[in-house]
Amino acid sequence: MRAILLTLAFAIVSMCLKAQPSAGPCFPDCENDYWTDEQACSFNYNGCAVVVKYRTRTACNEWFDIFIDQYTMTGPNCNPANFPPAMRAQIHQQVIQTFLLADGCIVQPDLPDIGECRDNWRVSYGSCWQVQVGPYQPNNQSLWLPCSNEVCCLDRYIICRNAQGVLSATKTGGIPNACPAESVLPNCFSACGN
Repeated sequence: MRAILLTLAFAIVSMCLKAQPSAGPCFPDCENDYWTDEQACSFNYNGCAVVVKYRTRTACNEWFDIFIDQYTMTGPNCNPANFPPAMRAQIHQQVIQTFLLADGCIVQPDLPDIGECRDNWRVSYGSCWQVQVGPYQPNNQSLWLPCSNEVCCLDRYIICRNAQGVLSATKTGGIPNACPAESVLPNCFSACGN
């Protein structure tokens, strides 16, 4: 009986200590241009099934913005909880890049025609992220979510379509904000890319 009570108490404390994402996405600029409702897209990354939850908007009649709310990775080798924070940040950047090019994920009227490029794509996400695994996640699944959205990263991309119709995404710059000191919680890492 005591073991059951201790297990229950541990579960309750763990749920209370888990960092929760802020309500809603960042507005890096163009505050009057609102985000769409959350959407989801599934794709494969290095043998992991990934589901990204995201929002889009047209910002200042110039930018096509994407905000990454959270994502899950599922598969036998897809649990990065024991990886160092720098490796988690690298995986995070690679998942975003793969997401931008995943077939059918982003339906955007400004996709380039064959042989053309568009330089008006931006991706925004909280600057501090965490990976949750364990008893609250299904087997072999990790949940990636921001520790806070009070400060965000903003990456600019150029999206091109080659002669064979294949899309490419190249990061061309951005605002690499660090985790604010008050948001650094256990297991959070700075997610902004260079």
